[in-house]
Amino acid sequence: GLEPENCGSAVWPLVEEMRERAMSMRSTDIVVVPHPSPEEKELLERLQLLRFHCNARIIVFPCSDTDEHKTVWECLVKHVSSLWPQWALPVDDPRGGVSDRRVVPREVFIVGVQIESEESVMLHAVWCTEKRKHAWQFVGGEVRFGHDETVYDAARRVWAEKVGCVYNGLGWDDVFEVPAEKGILVHISDEDSSSLRHPSRPFLFVKVKQEFINSL
Repeated sequence: GLEPENCGSAVWPLVEEMRERAMSMRSTDIVVVPHPSPEEKELLERLQLLRFHCNARIIVFPCSDTDEHKTVWECLVKHVSSLWPQWALPVDDPRGGVSDRRVVPREVFIVGVQIESEESVMLHAVWCTEKRKHAWQFVGGEVRFGHDETVYDAARRVWAEKVGCVYNGLGWDDVFEVPAEKGILVHISDEDSSSLRHPSRPFLFVKVKQEFINSL
């Protein structure tokens, strides 16, 4: 973390003041700093220049009402959509077709599809060994705005980080028959959901190569 010896004499008091007021939002990586001064806003803006080995970055966005979690998320969505319009994805209506709504996802899930016949289709999942889970799940992970250019870039990175390394470094092209962009993206969102953790879930369905199936 930041320490006094790493900051200028004028910067450290600002850091301390913001630390005292800052609030972390439950189940998210969002930190709210209420009513920042012009000097604090300038300091926060500089944080966006930082780069990390994990390929994440800091995004600073304005929000008028920091007491309501759903409002904070809506402000983030609006900000991300203005910076990177490609992240505002059309939402599929569960009843069929695509709705007029667009939602910015926090995660992406990859579903490997194995077509055995016209009447038989298998969906590949992985066994989650995390405590309290212990269940079959589709491979998924959080998107990284500003690093992942599109949801398809995020899908390739998530696959490499979560599964690709397990199979002796097998990359996307070794496992799937088509590029991520040629997969079928199904983007589901609950209109009544106020969840900041899972406001929407895009699932990318991609056909698996027979060679990969034979290697399992």
